[in-house]
Amino acid sequence: MKKKENRLARAAHIKKNTHGTSNELSFSVLDAAKQSLDENKGKSSSGKPSALGIIPIFTFAFRKKPPATPTKEQGLMLSSGEFVSTEGTATPSLIAGSVTSTTGAASGVTSVAEASSSAATTQVSSASPLGGASSAGEKSYSTDWMAPREEVARKKAARMRRKASLAVLLTVVCLVAVGLVGTTVYKSIKLQQDIRGQLVSQIKVIEKADEAVLALDELIVACINDGWENTSADFDDDYHELMADLEESKAALASVIEGAAALYDSLDDPYDQEAAVQAQVAAEARLSMIDSGIVVLEQMRSSGNALEHAENAWINLLGADTLLREAAELASNTSKETVTASMEKTNEALGLLATSASHFKSAESELSEVDFSKYLEYVDLRTQSANHALLSDQAYLDRNKEKAAAENDKYNELDAQAAALAKEIGSDPVSMVVATVDPIIDAELERYLDDRARASTSDESLRAYLANKG
Repeated sequence: MKKKENRLARAAHIKKNTHGTSNELSFSVLDAAKQSLDENKGKSSSGKPSALGIIPIFTFAFRKKPPATPTKEQGLMLSSGEFVSTEGTATPSLIAGSVTSTTGAASGVTSVAEASSSAATTQVSSASPLGGASSAGEKSYSTDWMAPREEVARKKAARMRRKASLAVLLTVVCLVAVGLVGTTVYKSIKLQQDIRGQLVSQIKVIEKADEAVLALDELIVACINDGWENTSADFDDDYHELMADLEESKAALASVIEGAAALYDSLDDPYDQEAAVQAQVAAEARLSMIDSGIVVLEQMRSSGNALEHAENAWINLLGADTLLREAAELASNTSKETVTASMEKTNEALGLLATSASHFKSAESELSEVDFSKYLEYVDLRTQSANHALLSDQAYLDRNKEKAAAENDKYNELDAQAAALAKEIGSDPVSMVVATVDPIIDAELERYLDDRARASTSDESLRAYLANKG
């Protein structure tokens, strides 16, 4: 009996393998099967009440009915040896619609009484895979809860529509993304073109500023070829006219440096970035050229002016010395005529001395690197001695011999001091100016040529860039 109860308990459980489109057996399917069984409760396959009745679902696993008292089956033994039961029609399968193969949705329920006749067992085993009864009069419940083919087709079509909609949505998203990326790329390319155009404009500004820079370079080269000491009188006019143009060029080049530096951060192409750097270098080199070139021209101009003043001072000083010697010779012959002539030459010499002193002072203001103090001291001594000579001559004409002698002694004393100072000075002021100015101009000129070479190197890169992009 215990073995029989175990078989009944196992028969009420769901098999693991199912049949159909779903891999799970829902409670709604089981409820449909139960409802079908409730409608045929207590009936056998022949329409008669079942001897065993109906077995509710989900009862075996929770409670056990007490086993019935075994009785001997009543029947007839045929001559063929087959036993035929006379106790009534065999009870059909309890849930015919739920008896399935291993691929069905639910496991079939076997006959409750294992002791029933072999006909009942044969009837259960002959049920179709979908749970249909073997006899023609037995009603099948297998199709009451199975999904129809139209429903499967509808769901399949719905899934296809969802997939198609998703594909369309993904396509639209991809197209929008591609459009956005394309727009962004186009805007980036257009922006780079605009920035590149601004860079080319900055380089054009450098070319415009080159007009004044080249004029500066030509003037410097001319001064070097002719010699700074031989600068023409027209130099000052050319210089002042050039200075106005150079100021405008300096302002333009300063704006190029600032603009190219700002454009560099916005450029993506390394070639364009290098051009922006070279534009800054070219502008800075030209600014340095202008600054150092102006220094060179200023040095040449001031040195030339100082040299010119030194030459005039020296010429006047030499002329005054000549006149003073002539006046001294005339005064040695003491007569009214010679003394008067001596006084005239002395006065003329004093005028030359005054002019010489003025030129020396102008030369000193133009070129502070040269010390003209010794020459000015010499001129002063010669001027004092000449004044005492005039006083002595006038005293002689006034017949004041004592005063004439005293003034003459002072003249001789100052004249001796001037002679000693002339020996100390040694060279003429022109040679001294040249010796002082040459190293200064050479140093300034070297800086200018370095800036010029740096500008020339950057110009090569910019010319190549303009040939490709301009």
